Amino acid sequence: MSLETAGEPPKRAIYATYATGLFGNGLTDMMSVAVPLWALTLGASATEIGIIVGARNVLPLFLAIHGGVLMDRMGTRRVMFFFATMATVLAPLYPALPWLPALVVLQMFIGLATILTWVGAQTLIVQLTGGDTAHLGRFTFVTRFGTFSGPILIGVMWDLWGEWGAFTFAGVWGLGLLASIRLIPDPKSAAAMAPPALRARDLVPRVSEYVRSFALLGLPAVALAVGISLLRSTTSGIQDSFYVVYLQQAGMTGTTIGALIAMVEISSGLGSLTAGRVVRFMRPHWALILFSILAVSLIAITPLLGAVFAVLALVQLLRGGCQGLILPMVLSTVAKAVGPENQGRAMGLRMTGNRLAATIIPVIMGVIADAVGVGNSFFIVGGTVIGLLFVVALLVHRSGAFAGGSGTGTEAP
Repeated sequence: MSLETAGEPPKRAIYATYATGLFGNGLTDMMSVAVPLWALTLGASATEIGIIVGARNVLPLFLAIHGGVLMDRMGTRRVMFFFATMATVLAPLYPALPWLPALVVLQMFIGLATILTWVGAQTLIVQLTGGDTAHLGRFTFVTRFGTFSGPILIGVMWDLWGEWGAFTFAGVWGLGLLASIRLIPDPKSAAAMAPPALRARDLVPRVSEYVRSFALLGLPAVALAVGISLLRSTTSGIQDSFYVVYLQQAGMTGTTIGALIAMVEISSGLGSLTAGRVVRFMRPHWALILFSILAVSLIAITPLLGAVFAVLALVQLLRGGCQGLILPMVLSTVAKAVGPENQGRAMGLRMTGNRLAATIIPVIMGVIADAVGVGNSFFIVGGTVIGLLFVVALLVHRSGAFAGGSGTGTEAP
């Protein structure tokens, strides 16, 4: 499927791609609530919980680029369906294997499956829309219905039927993901409709693919987008691990925790709709940096908020609005900086940065939490990331690549 640069994309393709983002992201957020609760049930320590949550990102860290390459080569829809099937099958297995080592292994493979499905959804939408920020904002908005409802539904299932009910429901939700992928029309071009046969050696990553992918970082816009994605995604690493632990230790139920996480998704969806307007009066690179600093700050102050639901909900809504603005800008920046033949590769590269943060942040927070307490870990990790974002701002300010034109920095240095 080639990158569309003119005219409106087919509505059926757009709506079906929206649905893959909705169900795929919803499944990811369901597991983000259920897995820490299951780990606590099994008696895991803070460090062990950090390792378990971080394990979800180990395989995507090394294979997201290869997954994107396979999408460019074999067809995005085809590769997505394979990994969506894997996620749907693995989700109900968690309570059947009540051992921490088994939990780590399951996390590694379901993490790969859900992340590459999300890479595929992003690749499809930028291919269909040519990286238009307004279209990408609508895509982000619709996907937030999944990430909004997922944590609430899984929290309710946990409170009503425990781990078996929660993880079984996650597997049933995965069927919606499979159905939405099947609804995506086949590409019209003959080459796309008859992709090369999948061979065993195609599944093995090649060094040359990674060299070519990392070479995209030579484009200032791509380097900035990947860096911002990496640093901003620390909020997800914190929320998916010790935000849940902190609230559970504060006496909140699974339903309440799910509702608070859903607050981010509500406002994130609304925030994404404004991204196209924001870039009209604020240069994209400064918007990315500013709203990333705000998002990280708002989760870092969590221990100062106590256990008052209304206060926690307000802060979550504000943080979600900031994060909602960021994703469409990042996707648009990357999509416009690379050629149509590199869309999957570029999205895989961006996801590699995200997974790096999501892998190490829970582990680091777990070690810090065991040493100085869960609350202090928010301040230490959050403060460090904010400091790094200010360093990025200084580098952008000094870079000539963002000085003129649209400020997107798409020129090679």
